[in-house]
Amino acid sequence: MDSELNNENGLTSPEGTTEHTPKKKKNALVVGIIVVVVLLLIGGGVGFVVLKNSQNEGEQELFESLEGNENPEDYQAFLEKYPDGDYAPLVQKKLQALQNALEDWNRIALSERASDFEKFKELHPDYAGFAHRCDLKIDSLDFVTAQKAGTPEAFAAYLQKHPEGRYASEASIAESTVKEAEVTPELKEEIIGVLNTFFSGFQERDQEMICSNITPNMTRFLGQTNVSKAKVLSTIEGMFTEDIEAVRFVVGRDAEVECVPAAEKAEGEKEYKVTFTVDQYIERNNEGKTFSTYKEEKMLTIHSYEEFEQHLGQELGKSDWLQVDQERINLFADATLDHQWIHVDPERAKEGPFGQTIVHGYLTLSLLPYLWEQVIKVENIKMLVNYGMDKMKFGQAVLSGQSVRLVAKLHNISNLRGICKVEIKFDIEIKDQKKPALSGIATFLYHFN
Repeated sequence: MDSELNNENGLTSPEGTTEHTPKKKKNALVVGIIVVVVLLLIGGGVGFVVLKNSQNEGEQELFESLEGNENPEDYQAFLEKYPDGDYAPLVQKKLQALQNALEDWNRIALSERASDFEKFKELHPDYAGFAHRCDLKIDSLDFVTAQKAGTPEAFAAYLQKHPEGRYASEASIAESTVKEAEVTPELKEEIIGVLNTFFSGFQERDQEMICSNITPNMTRFLGQTNVSKAKVLSTIEGMFTEDIEAVRFVVGRDAEVECVPAAEKAEGEKEYKVTFTVDQYIERNNEGKTFSTYKEEKMLTIHSYEEFEQHLGQELGKSDWLQVDQERINLFADATLDHQWIHVDPERAKEGPFGQTIVHGYLTLSLLPYLWEQVIKVENIKMLVNYGMDKMKFGQAVLSGQSVRLVAKLHNISNLRGICKVEIKFDIEIKDQKKPALSGIATFLYHFN
């Protein structure tokens, strides 16, 4: 019984054999090998999962760094590193959107319309860098618009839209300055009243009334410059000849009034420039009644390239008439060593083709800068350069003693790296002559501050 029991349990055998025990050990070894293999497979799987998760984290981190990125090369680098990554399709889509934004930006970068940049921000809201650049452009263009308008309302509108804008301080100062210089209807009526008083004194030949309404020296008066009070009075007296019974003046309602900067003025004191017409009625004792109209022309004033550009293709104005007498001709001959007899020898010139001396052609040309300054006043500049002359043609000779003037038109204007290049189509006319003495295109360079 004990032997059987021991045999059944694989402990001993009557015959001394151990057949069952080795078989069980072999099975255990197989099981052990299987377990090891399984464990190795499980370990490899865990390693693969860890590696995969690490790759995903790297891709995700790089993807997140592209948020708001405006550099296409960074998107290309991502796609090269993770061409089959989970985020690759989305990155490709973002790259295409960025390329579209860049194309749109290159198309409007030099635009002078704020609306183009507003629209860009609406179409491409995901790029902070582009949005910032758009805001800067809009700010600048809105300020330029306000400057062109030059009204308190325009500067106030800029400040309302850009309270913290780059030009907020300038706009605030400009608004105050413009308000101070604003000519109200009441002020205009007051100024016209002063004019009426002056001309009332004129027609009444009341010297006290005349002198109370003019400065000690008038810049211009009836074609004369730097005229004293005494000269004004003598000029007026000279207009009342023996045949004149009465003179009456009526100032037109078309007067234009503007406040102009005045140097060395007391606080609160202002200076105004008035452009107006005045009708003169004259009663003569031998010729009945005559009527004349005088108009004081306003000189064009330019402060910037933008203001100049507004006059493209337009006539800029006419200068005063300037008489070129023999003395001026002789002085030019001495300065240039050009003493040709037709210019400086009146006696010999009597036998010449014109019957008298004529003005040097280059003297006529040299008057251009002087006459030009009577047509236009350009302020806020560092330097003016006479750049060139094109298509110049002498039309007819100017006789000694004749008067000439400049008629100027803005032919072309361009911006040369911040320098304003203007081409002026000009005619130097001869008084009472249809054909000009000289025509051409003069080019000036204005260096604005």
